[in-house]
Amino acid sequence: MPCFKKINFIGYVATSILLFSLSLQADIDPADILTASDGAENDNFGWSVSVDGDTAIVGAYLHDNAQTDSGAAYIYVNDGAGNWVEQQKLTPAYLAPDNTNQPPDVDTFLDVVDDEQREAWFGYSVAVNGDIAVVGAPFFDIDSEDETQDFLDAGAIYIYERNAGVWDISGRLHIIKEDAYSGDWFGSSIDVFENTIVVGALSQHRSGQVYILYKDTDGAWKQQFAQKINVELGIDEEQKTLLPNDPEQEDWFGQSVSIFNNTIVVGSDGSDNPDTGSGSAYVFTQDENYNWNMQGKLLPDDSKGFSNFGIAVDIHKNEIIVGADAADAVVVDDVKGGAYIFNRNVEGKWTQSVKLIASDGVANDKFGRSVAIYEPVVVVGAWSETTNGTQSGSAYLFQKSIGGVWSEVDVIRDATGSAFDSLGFSVSVSSIDGLSDIWAISGAPQILANSTGEIQVTDDVASLINSDGDGSSNDVDTDHDGDGIPNLNDRFPYSASEFSDVDNDGFSDSVDQFPNNSTESADTDGDGLGNNEDRDDDNDGILDVDEFLLGTDALVADTYDFTSKKIDSDKDGVVDADDAFPTNPDETIDTDGDGFGNNFDSDDDNDGLSDFAETSAVVKTDPLKPDTDGDSCNDLVDTHPLNPLNVDTDGDSLNNDCDPDDDGDGIDDSLDVFPLDNTEANDTDGDGIGDNSDPDIDNDGVLNAEDAFPFDPTEWLDTDHTGVGDNADTDDDDDGVPDQIEILNGTDPLNPDTDGDGARDTDISLPAIGTVDDVFPLNPNESSDTDGDCPHYNLPTSGDGCGDNSDLDSDNDGVDDADDVFPFDATESADNDLDGTGDNADTDDDNDGVVDVIEVINGTDPFDPDTDGDGAIDTDISLPNAGNGAVNDLFPLNPNESADTDGDCPDFNLITSGDGCGDNSDPDSDNDGVNDVDDAFPNDPTEWLDSDGDGIGDNADTDDDNDGVTDPVDVVEPVAESSSGSGGSFSPSIVFLLLLTGLLRRKFRV
Repeated sequence: MPCFKKINFIGYVATSILLFSLSLQADIDPADILTASDGAENDNFGWSVSVDGDTAIVGAYLHDNAQTDSGAAYIYVNDGAGNWVEQQKLTPAYLAPDNTNQPPDVDTFLDVVDDEQREAWFGYSVAVNGDIAVVGAPFFDIDSEDETQDFLDAGAIYIYERNAGVWDISGRLHIIKEDAYSGDWFGSSIDVFENTIVVGALSQHRSGQVYILYKDTDGAWKQQFAQKINVELGIDEEQKTLLPNDPEQEDWFGQSVSIFNNTIVVGSDGSDNPDTGSGSAYVFTQDENYNWNMQGKLLPDDSKGFSNFGIAVDIHKNEIIVGADAADAVVVDDVKGGAYIFNRNVEGKWTQSVKLIASDGVANDKFGRSVAIYEPVVVVGAWSETTNGTQSGSAYLFQKSIGGVWSEVDVIRDATGSAFDSLGFSVSVSSIDGLSDIWAISGAPQILANSTGEIQVTDDVASLINSDGDGSSNDVDTDHDGDGIPNLNDRFPYSASEFSDVDNDGFSDSVDQFPNNSTESADTDGDGLGNNEDRDDDNDGILDVDEFLLGTDALVADTYDFTSKKIDSDKDGVVDADDAFPTNPDETIDTDGDGFGNNFDSDDDNDGLSDFAETSAVVKTDPLKPDTDGDSCNDLVDTHPLNPLNVDTDGDSLNNDCDPDDDGDGIDDSLDVFPLDNTEANDTDGDGIGDNSDPDIDNDGVLNAEDAFPFDPTEWLDTDHTGVGDNADTDDDDDGVPDQIEILNGTDPLNPDTDGDGARDTDISLPAIGTVDDVFPLNPNESSDTDGDCPHYNLPTSGDGCGDNSDLDSDNDGVDDADDVFPFDATESADNDLDGTGDNADTDDDNDGVVDVIEVINGTDPFDPDTDGDGAIDTDISLPNAGNGAVNDLFPLNPNESADTDGDCPDFNLITSGDGCGDNSDPDSDNDGVNDVDDAFPNDPTEWLDSDGDGIGDNADTDDDNDGVTDPVDVVEPVAESSSGSGGSFSPSIVFLLLLTGLLRRKFRV
């Protein structure tokens, strides 16, 4: 059972805490007794305490604020002079919207608490580490998402952070509404280490869960998802909470929690291990990938039912202490209580090292209700101890020697000596420097007394212990373990054999296989994965969590003969080797493998028939066999479940009762109209004849071969082949005229060309000018009326000769079609130059290159390309320089002239030049000084002579006489030599020179 119930206290008083200085004498007096500055009756001040360094927090969960029993928590600090001073009172009061310290947004699994509530029990649990304080309010109520339902006692936590000595709220969180239930008690236990918070919800789902929160880089507190292993199903599942590997109802997993570095311990004081309510504790470690994995399950060596093992837990470095306030101390059933210390070796294996008991304990002292450990000190509370009065309470101090031996140092008694003070109901221990200043705090909430409550603080615990037994107490000893290494340089000041730990994981570098990785220290199977990350440390094929259940060693590769060992973990009479549920005494068999034992499962063979139905029916089937007669047909569908020889139509070894396709035609029986005929499957018209053999499948009276739609009884014809049947088609012949209009017009709705003249029918009720279809759909002799002069297109015969075929002037432009080059174009009738463009649109009707308008201006004929009929095409003589080089007629009005090579005619448009400048009348057409009659090139002003007659003028010819010698050489050398014997005659040479001189003079004259 959980350690608390929600009740209303009447006549009780507020509580306090007591602070002690330890001495080696009995009955240590406290250094300080502290009470709340505004304490009142029934506050239960001291119900919960936590101390870290010089800061302590105390819960008073029944303190009245604006609401009764809403709760409060108080922060105390040590002023350095040994005085503990109240620094701030924390309450669950809601912050105003303008408060700059409103909680930041949180992850989706959380929601912000929005109000102070009556009986929320704020302060039921508290924790502090550094500048972070956390307060639990496990009885906080929340609304459902739609605000139609209240989840009572769902729980909440409040997170505070210290800034310049002021504690500001940074988050008020509770389980999100869709994950919340009444009685979850989220916040029943809490602890914090650096930026990680652990929260217990010990009653969630009646078994308990633990949440992990972390502070993100943006300052928001978010949930860190945990890894959970489902042992029975053998699969890994990501879980948002920590869970044990063997959860059961009323385990109260999360009754207590504690965290140090990357290790969390969770108390589960209601779990059955193996005795009912004996309790257990679970250890989880975080690997380098931030996954939390179960490392071990802690059980006491002397487990006994209802001993409450796990009601309190605490961890420091590699040591865990677990309280069991109803355990037997010396003899069976003495119920004095105990506290168990477990040590972790470098491989991650936890073993019990000692069980602590009170030296003067008596039955029902509740020794172990609270525990705290801070190497080398342990404090154990016994709130019902009676030395100074009934349930006045005490706290016991233990120390560990450098040899690892624990011994009781002394007892912190109730300083006020009042009955029912309940000193030791909560305890905590810490240190400022970890060496010479150690504080022990014990709460005395005075649960059953009419007082406010108090705490007792024990200062300077170090002065009361001597770890190495050298005669010097730890507060003055500079080498606690006597190994020659000063405490300040010794990472293991309480172990003479160790001193170095680079990664600060609590394991000496000499044994740490991962000396630079604080999340790992050993790799048992040598597979490269540290044991914290490795799910099978010894690599024997059995997951570590399974080995926890089986009782085998997760660090030793087992060849375990479960049968010969006859292990029966759940003591149900079936050894684990044969037990499908080795840890569940209520189940041993799971016939159908669905994860539910036969005792719980209503359908053991999972055949769809309940066990009761199978055993109570007239024809009884086997509830452990889904196919009683073995014919491969499940009992649920087998009409003859005891007869394996049923009909099998298709011979596939499945009888028809179980065969989804009896005839084997590939069509499921549920879709097959003929499930026993593999030649048929459908009967469209429902006439009992399968479609494959039915000549009229749709039974519309039209045979399939003639039916365009053989499966549609409403259609059989598709005249226009558009895919739409005529019954649905509004234009059966697809001529663009709806059927109804065609009927009105008298045209055939099934024939796109009613009169068969090759032109598609037109809706003659519409204007027809410009249409390309038949405007005389009932007249095979006419189809168009270009000029639109027919008023009655729908007459079989026009009679008035208005259709184009009978109309003499189809385009009504005044030119008969016989004379009209464009008979259907009213804007054109002639094409003078036959270029396909009518003269009205053509800008050059005679296609002579001179536009019509210019020709009219020049006086030439725009319809005749050669106005003067001299064979030369007209030229636009209005353009400048129209003469030189022109190929057309420069004298378009002069039939005697067409060209002026030398361009000496200024007025080309004269009918007659009169000045003899045209080539025909010009004696020197090229004006080169040589008359045309003597000019070999009369139209080339650069040439006039061709001596060798080769067609190249002498000016351009490099060999004028074509003798093979270029002209300059011919000039120097004589053509031939000759002599004369009589006087008076010229020599040939002289004659040649004279001739040459004359020629040169002509050739090069200007």
